[in-house]
Amino acid sequence: MKKLLLLIGLVLLVSGSVFAKTTEWKETRTTFTQFLQMKEYKIVEVSYEPSLITYHIRGLKEFIICQVKLNINKAPKSTTCYYENWLN
Repeated sequence: MKKLLLLIGLVLLVSGSVFAKTTEWKETRTTFTQFLQMKEYKIVEVSYEPSLITYHIRGLKEFIICQVKLNINKAPKSTTCYYENWLN
């Protein structure tokens, strides 16, 4: 009985990963500043690296990641934002 349950669990695990939907991250046309100005977008997490700050932003229908690259003096150098639409 235990072997049967284990076999069923493995089949479900493998079949779930085979039929899972993959997504693609795309660069946004909306700037980081524009996301900050819209009420429907909220920063949910910020992660820091020596030359990069990553902002995780949640919207009503999408999830945004904005990466702010820093120069040697820790001043912002450039920003690129990406989105993943989870309704498609």
